[in-house]
Amino acid sequence: VVVKGGHAHFRRGVDVYMDRNGMTLVEDEVLPYADIHGSGCCYASAIASYIALGYSIFDAVLEAKKFVTGAIKYSWEYSPGRRTMNPFWQMHQTYYKKY
Repeated sequence: VVVKGGHAHFRRGVDVYMDRNGMTLVEDEVLPYADIHGSGCCYASAIASYIALGYSIFDAVLEAKKFVTGAIKYSWEYSPGRRTMNPFWQMHQTYYKKY
């Protein structure tokens, strides 16, 4: 089970991962964007994708957390104060580094 804590008021982005072995906190930086949409759906999809690629469930959660943090960090502002996820951020980073 993963409980997403992105809207909680912590100094770090803290999610809770639980399995039969216990509970683990999965932490990453908190970004200053208050109104971001799609992070939960993106997170769930990324976890499923990493599992499909052969990652263990826990490693899939860790990789998905990094992916979603990047998608928020490089999100697009479509209206003042409103942002949407950028699931293509890794591709953009690779492309813009080349050119």
